[in-house]
Amino acid sequence: MTGRGAVPTRSILAYFGGGESASIAAFVTSRTNSTTPPSCRPSATGGSSVWTFEKSRYGEPVSGVDPATIRVKAMVVLLSDSHPRHLVYRNPATETGPINFHRLLGGGVEFGELARDAALREIEEELGVLLPSVDFVRVVENLFELDGTAGHQVVFVYRAVVPDDLVPDCGAWFDDVGVPMRVEWRPLAGLDGIPLYPAGLPDLTAFTA
Repeated sequence: MTGRGAVPTRSILAYFGGGESASIAAFVTSRTNSTTPPSCRPSATGGSSVWTFEKSRYGEPVSGVDPATIRVKAMVVLLSDSHPRHLVYRNPATETGPINFHRLLGGGVEFGELARDAALREIEEELGVLLPSVDFVRVVENLFELDGTAGHQVVFVYRAVVPDDLVPDCGAWFDDVGVPMRVEWRPLAGLDGIPLYPAGLPDLTAFTA
């Protein structure tokens, strides 16, 4: 693996544990350059305001994007450097899609950008980690429906290794360019009842750091 030795440029920027006053505005204004992960204390509010905001960011069509467009994405299997697990984004349940699911971290490839470069950029934006490199795994193509909207994605999948202490065992909130994002560890063998997307990934248990 050439992805070992990821360098954190910023880590977890905020955690919702401040009671009823916690809000998206508080999250955005409380951003710091701290490299110390937050504690795993429970949120007094249950994070309801967070899930509502995330649904508009991840669970519905992005404003300005034609839903009939085939989207090209770059995502990364981020392996722990010491445990058989990898980092994922947790999508919350919505009114029309009540099933929680995990998704690889990463995002859209911009016009004129190579997929590999997009993978590096997206991970830096989402986790504040500058990966030295990523290794190509495969390309998968998905047709799906989310919250009643059809989607068509072509996903370039890569892999890399990150420090196991980047995210606490219980997961944490990260700042994805001003948007709160829940990141968790998922066993390479998978989890019952929580699917992993994109579909078509190889057997992750064969992956080693």
